[in-house]
Amino acid sequence: MKMPNYLVIDDDSCIRDFIDAVFAKEANITQACDGKEALELLQQRQFDIVICDVQMPRLSGTDLFRRIQIATPEAAANFIFCTGNPTEELVRLCSAHHTIFCTKPIDIATLKSAVSMLTTRKTSSRFPM
Repeated sequence: MKMPNYLVIDDDSCIRDFIDAVFAKEANITQACDGKEALELLQQRQFDIVICDVQMPRLSGTDLFRRIQIATPEAAANFIFCTGNPTEELVRLCSAHHTIFCTKPIDIATLKSAVSMLTTRKTSSRFPM
């Protein structure tokens, strides 16, 4: 069975490496250090899940999300935000677009549950009963 592809975006390499280690046995992980680098990667290939920090240099996670949502809405449906500072703007954005966010410090069980919810939702929509 083909492993899914996850994109992990965070300006902190320790967090990227941590998330990479959490999912390394179940997915192919690609890392990006900011929204600009992630945007380039997202234009080149598809990812099954995108785990994205909010506050980053060059292009924030929310700005990246908005750009992707316009260009490829199906990719925006695969986003999970991770932030140490869940602002009202982020809460409104996630609520309006049915997007998940997790708080930092990252709880492994919560993050794995969020990924599972997205993958289950995608599977359900592909194979309706």
